[in-house]
Amino acid sequence: MLKLKRIRKYFLSGFIILILFTGCNSDPEPRTELLFASGNNLTTTNRSNVRGGEILSTSIYARTPASNKFQNFKVTYTYDTTDAKNLTTYLDSTLNAEEYAMLFTFSTRALTGYEVWNFEIKDSNNKVYSKRYRITTTSTNSQNRPFYTDSTYFYRKSNVENLQYFSVTDGTVYPGNVVRQNIQIRNKINFYFEQPTPETSPETVNLKSFNNTSFKTTNLTVKEFNSVKTISSLESAYSNATDASNTIPTLKQGQVVAFKTGTIGQEKIGLIKIINFVTAFDRQKNDSILIRMPYIVKVQK
Repeated sequence: MLKLKRIRKYFLSGFIILILFTGCNSDPEPRTELLFASGNNLTTTNRSNVRGGEILSTSIYARTPASNKFQNFKVTYTYDTTDAKNLTTYLDSTLNAEEYAMLFTFSTRALTGYEVWNFEIKDSNNKVYSKRYRITTTSTNSQNRPFYTDSTYFYRKSNVENLQYFSVTDGTVYPGNVVRQNIQIRNKINFYFEQPTPETSPETVNLKSFNNTSFKTTNLTVKEFNSVKTISSLESAYSNATDASNTIPTLKQGQVVAFKTGTIGQEKIGLIKIINFVTAFDRQKNDSILIRMPYIVKVQK
């Protein structure tokens, strides 16, 4: 009996040592998780009193064990409701990876209200991991004003990280990859900006038509643009200009462009003022690059 007790004692001791040895010398597989990285100017949680038209960014990171794979990443949003029936898909990406990271940049709607942004990633076991936040916005745009005034900016860092397509419907600017992928959003776009040669001429930006939009170059000064406060003055700015075009090349600081957009009988008249071109020196390229081009849009409701 004593011998049996000793054998049992040594077996248990050896088993415990084996567990400790294994735990100390092998790295456990990471658990599956979806995270928002914190940092300067990054949105990670609910925010209030955000200016309508503000540009926000969220750094997203997800990981899963090697025995698993992520299959899909989706971003959806709602305006002024939490009802899932009103969800709009912003981004829907197919994946096949153990890790996923992206800097998600978007523009808030240029109206007073709130918007809920949902982020979901699905793995090969069809399990969904999600995070969300709510953005409450403020704006000078209101029902008693004759037209909307939207302030935003254009920038393009890459095919994924950019804000170049503008919708007068919600006063919001969208990335190119979202517009190309999402027909619901693409149908709302009225114009966009392009850099034909960003490497050699970073400040050369063209204005391009989208969905039945025509442009006219005006002689309005910045002061005259700022004084436009009625629908009739908007319409006069467009009718007094000549030579409608689908493209306005090589935009200039302070330039004011008139536009008409929409289907026949439902057109809207508007003005675009180019504020300036913000550049910075890129050490890697040893040259200046365009950081952003702020602009203001005044458009009929």
